[in-house]
Amino acid sequence: MPPTPFRVRKVADDFCNRLISDCEGPDAFRNRINTNSAEKPIIKATGLTRRLFAGRHSVLGQNNIGQPAERYVKETLIWPLLDVLDYDYRIEAYLGTTDNRCDFLPVNTNVKIIGECKSPNKYTKAVTDIEQGVQLNGVNAEFGFAVDGFNWQLLHTEEQTTTVLTEIDIRSLIASSMQRKGMHNAHNPIRRVSADSTVDIHSPYVGETDATLVAEEFVERFERQNIEDTIQSVLD
Repeated sequence: MPPTPFRVRKVADDFCNRLISDCEGPDAFRNRINTNSAEKPIIKATGLTRRLFAGRHSVLGQNNIGQPAERYVKETLIWPLLDVLDYDYRIEAYLGTTDNRCDFLPVNTNVKIIGECKSPNKYTKAVTDIEQGVQLNGVNAEFGFAVDGFNWQLLHTEEQTTTVLTEIDIRSLIASSMQRKGMHNAHNPIRRVSADSTVDIHSPYVGETDATLVAEEFVERFERQNIEDTIQSVLD
C-alpha cells in the first residue's frame, strides 16, 4: 500500500477532479482528461475555489455542485480522508441517551471522540456543536473532531473549557492540486483571506505551497495512532 501522505494527496486530487467535473460539466472534464491537457481553462471551478481558498462562506451549493455543501464535502473529502487516516467510524451516530447525533463517531479509538462536520470555512460552528454535544446526558466524551474539510481540529472540552490539542488547515494542499490542473496562481487567494472569513490564517501550514509537506504534517497530526498518542498525553 502506498505511504499515507501519498494517499492523502490522492484524495485531494480526486476531490479537485470531482469539483471541476461538477462545476464545468462532465463533458468539459472528460475533454481535459482525453486530451491530457491542463491548459484548457477551468473558469467556473477557478472562480469558486478562489472564493473558497480566500475563506468565503456559503460558496458551494445546489446551484453549482448539485447538492448541499456539507454533504458534498463529507462525501468527497472528509470521509475519504478519515479512511486514509485509519479510522473506522459510524456516520450520524446517536449521542448518549438523547435523540441528538454527531456527524461521525470513530469506533476503533481507545478513547471516545465525537466528530462534527461543516462546509468549508465554517469549522467554528463545528466547534460549537462539539462543546454542546459533550454536555448531553450519557455522552461520556471529552474529545471531538471539528472539521470543515479544509480545517481539522482535535478538541478537548472539560468543565466548560475547550482546548485545541492539534489542528491543521489543508486548503493549500487542495490549491496545489488545483494548480496542477490548470488553475493559475491558486495559492494567491490563501494569502489574502477575506474580511468575512472564519478562517484562522495562523493555522499551521495554511500558506504552505509544498503539498508533500502539508500531507505529511496532516498525517503526523491526525492519523489514528497519532491522535491516540496526543490524547493519552493529556490523560496521563
